[in-house]
Amino acid sequence: MYYKTQNLGDGTFSRIEDQKLLKSRQYVFTTAGSPKITQVLQNTLYPEIMEANERILLAGSQWRFEQVVWGELIFNTFDITRCGLSGSSYIPLPEKLKNCKGIININNEDNKCFVYSILSYFYKEDRHKRHLISTYRDIDAVLAYIDALFGIKLNFSGLQFPVSLHQVHKFEKNNPRVSVNIFGLINTTSCRLYPLKNVDQEKEFHFDLLYLKCCNDTDDGDDDDDDDVDNIYSDECENEEAGESDN
Repeated sequence: MYYKTQNLGDGTFSRIEDQKLLKSRQYVFTTAGSPKITQVLQNTLYPEIMEANERILLAGSQWRFEQVVWGELIFNTFDITRCGLSGSSYIPLPEKLKNCKGIININNEDNKCFVYSILSYFYKEDRHKRHLISTYRDIDAVLAYIDALFGIKLNFSGLQFPVSLHQVHKFEKNNPRVSVNIFGLINTTSCRLYPLKNVDQEKEFHFDLLYLKCCNDTDDGDDDDDDDVDNIYSDECENEEAGESDN
């Protein structure tokens, strides 16, 4: 929990509170050759959190640290016998994610949900068109618009659609000013999130994407979906820990 005081101009002050999410890197543990979890917590993870806290305090925003409200350590089991994760076409959001704003879920019929999720980031000011697939029909025109307005030439070359999780690193390599986090759902009832891919450092253009999979689907990837997550831990969604598609 962070707080700061604001001068109201009449000799009185108001207290402003805010909860900020401090993330660490993602670590891999195997049955052999991995350090103990306690060693990673003490020597690496805790110092990372403290460094993130110091960056907030030194940013000149007048925030002051008060207390830790909650902490969460999530373990995700990876089964190498299953096929790789990949995004594809549209999947409706779970009901619980439709109760607050934060996720753009584009209703596409092809396998390029990753592309649309990235492009939608640049349409934040056009909330009436941002979630519509018609906005992105002419991808070349959209890329030219993004280049002219934001000064970045997005490069999707070399990607195979649907884009699998390991291909996201290729996209980041093709676009040095871009970083991408991928989140999954522990289950569709609680809608609690866990990181599938978590970058060490967020770049100038950073994207938080939510990976969805149809619960009745097989593992062929045909009904997987990537959504652009704007404010996945915003104040308006703090009780849900996620958002919903716009309009």
